[in-house]
Amino acid sequence: MNMLPWVDFGFPFGRRLVLSLLFFSFALAGCRSLEEPNTLALPPDDAARAKAMALFSEAVLLNAAQDVPEAEKKPRVERLMEEAYRADPDQLDIAVAYGRSLDERKLPEAALAVYERCLLGNPGVADLHRLAFAAAFAANRIDRMPIHAAAVFEADSADRKKTAFVIDSLISAGLDADALALARRDHERHQDAEIPRKLCMWSLALLAELERGEKNRLHPGEPLDPHVIARRVRTFLQTARTMNGTERTGENRQMESDLAFLEVACYLAEDDWRHACATLERNTADNPDQFTGFALVGHYFSTNETAWAAFRSDHPLHGGSFTDCLIHGYQAEEEGRVHDSRIAFQTAYNMLAGAGETVPPSLFAAYVQALEQDGCWDEAFRIMRWGIACHPDSAILKNLLAYSLALEGRELTLAERLVDEALQAEPESIAYLDTKGWILFKANRPYEAIQFLLRAVAIKRDPEVCDHLRDALRTVGRDAEARMIKGDPVENPAD
Repeated sequence: MNMLPWVDFGFPFGRRLVLSLLFFSFALAGCRSLEEPNTLALPPDDAARAKAMALFSEAVLLNAAQDVPEAEKKPRVERLMEEAYRADPDQLDIAVAYGRSLDERKLPEAALAVYERCLLGNPGVADLHRLAFAAAFAANRIDRMPIHAAAVFEADSADRKKTAFVIDSLISAGLDADALALARRDHERHQDAEIPRKLCMWSLALLAELERGEKNRLHPGEPLDPHVIARRVRTFLQTARTMNGTERTGENRQMESDLAFLEVACYLAEDDWRHACATLERNTADNPDQFTGFALVGHYFSTNETAWAAFRSDHPLHGGSFTDCLIHGYQAEEEGRVHDSRIAFQTAYNMLAGAGETVPPSLFAAYVQALEQDGCWDEAFRIMRWGIACHPDSAILKNLLAYSLALEGRELTLAERLVDEALQAEPESIAYLDTKGWILFKANRPYEAIQFLLRAVAIKRDPEVCDHLRDALRTVGRDAEARMIKGDPVENPAD
C-alpha cells in the first residue's frame, strides 16, 4: 500500500513534486558548497601520490627556470626531489630522477638504495637495473653487481655494446666468474668471434696495466700482483680458446696467434721466459706465417741481462732452432745492434729457403727491415721483390716495398700501385695510408698527400705520420696548421 499517495509516480503531480524537491536539494547543497569548503579527504595513497607529483613538477619547473641563479637553484631542486621521493618512493619517474641526482652528487650508495627500493615495486624494469648496476659499480658493491648485470643482460642480450660494457665492468671489479658466465651465454646466443676478441682485449688491458705499474683502481693502496694478473688472464684465454674451437680457418688461426701472444706476455710478467719461449715454438709450428710474440720476448731479454745470458748459453744463434734465430734477431734489434739483427734474420731466412720451405711474409718483412737498418739497400730491394713474387697477395710486403721506393724517391708509379693494392685489403691501415701520402708527396702532389695523411692521423697520432703531414702542409704554405700538428703554439691566431 502506498504510504504517500500524493507522491505516486503514476501521477503527473507526484513526479513534478519529487523533481522539484530534488532540484532544490541539489541547489541548496550547491549553495553550501560555495560557502563551506569540501572537507572530504583523499585516500592516503592518492594524497601521497598527488603531493609527490606536485613537488616533482615544481622541481622540474624550477630546474628549467632561467631567472634563478644556479647556486640557489641546485640545492632547492635537490630538496624538492628528495621530498617528492619521500612522499612516494614507488613512482618510477620520481625515483629515477632522484637517484640520478644522487649519482651527480657522488652518492652512489644512496642512489643504489633508491633504485633497488623502486625495483621492489617495479620488478624487471631494464632501465632501473642498468642504473642500479652503474651505481653498484661506482659504490664498489660487488655483492650487488652480478644481480643487476644478469638482469641487464637478459633485457638487452641483443645489444652487444651493452653486454660488453657489463662484462667489462664485472672484470674491472674483479668478478671474473660472473663476467665469464655472461660471456659464455653471449657466445652461445650469437656463435661468432665477438666475445673471444673482447676477451683478448680485456686480457691485453690487464697486462698493459701491469706493465705500467698502475695501482688497482678498486683498491688504490694495493699494488697489482703479476701472478694474480697472469692467472686471471689465463682464465680468459682458456675461455676464448674454447670458444674459438679447433677448426683451422684463417680467422681461427689468427685468434690462436693472438692467444699465444697473450700467453707469452703472461709468462714474461712472471719472469718465466722458458715457458714463454716454448709457447712461441709451439705457435710457430702451428702457424708458421705468424711471428706473434717474438718482439715481446726480444724486448724482455734486452732489459734482463741475466735471463738473456741464460738463454744464449742454451740457445746459440748458430746451431740453434728457427725460433732461436728469431729471438736473437728481435733481441739485437731491440738493443740497436743492427748488424747482429740482420745476421740472425738472415740465418733464419736461409734455414727455410735452403730447406726448400716457404718463407712466410713475416720473415721477409723482418729480414728486409734488418737489411735496411744495416744499410744493405740493394739486397733489401731484391728480397722484397722476391717476397712479393712468393706471396703476391701479401699487403704487408707490398706496402713495405712501396714505402722503401718512396724513401728512395724512385719508381713512384710502381710504389703507388703496390700501396693501392695494400689499401684495398686494409683501407684503414695507418701504415698504408701513410705510405700512400708519402708517395704522393714525393710525386709532387702534396694536396692529395694531405688527404691520406689526415685520414691516418685521424685514426692515430703516430709521430712519424705527423711529421709527414707537417712536411706536406708546409709545402703548400699552411705553416700555422703544420705547427698545430707538431704541437707548437700558433703565433698568429688569425691563421
